[in-house]
Amino acid sequence: MKKEEEIKVYEKSIEELRRMHDEVTIMFNIAKVRIITFMGGGFAFLSFIYATKGELFIPDETYGKIFYSLGLALCITALILLFIATRGVQWRIPTESKKHDRFDHKNYLEYLKYTKREYVEAFKINHSHNEKKQSYLNFASSLLMTGALILIVIRNFN
Repeated sequence: MKKEEEIKVYEKSIEELRRMHDEVTIMFNIAKVRIITFMGGGFAFLSFIYATKGELFIPDETYGKIFYSLGLALCITALILLFIATRGVQWRIPTESKKHDRFDHKNYLEYLKYTKREYVEAFKINHSHNEKKQSYLNFASSLLMTGALILIVIRNFN
């Protein structure tokens, strides 16, 4: 492969990696917004369900107490998981200027290879952060919905 063709291939691959990195960044930001939304929804649900009757509405039957405890535990566990999901992460930015200044580029092709490696590494790290937040969100939202459903059923039949 000629040097000009190799340069064009690297430029196109960097362009595609840049798009992929932007998509991961957008998905990460959307996940953060959803996490905060579910946290607010969880707190609003618990506030609503316990503020309206002014009592804990714990059933007298043993099976009712078990389901009540399960529903409340699911809601609280979901909120804890959502709090854990709000932790900050080391978001990797490709071609950071500190590293970039130390790297001695002898020619344009070397620079393109270096840039491509940086984007690939940043994509791997950031994608794993995004997947972790998404998994917390998916698991916590299902717990919250299940717990809320159990508590609503118990409250209405008590």
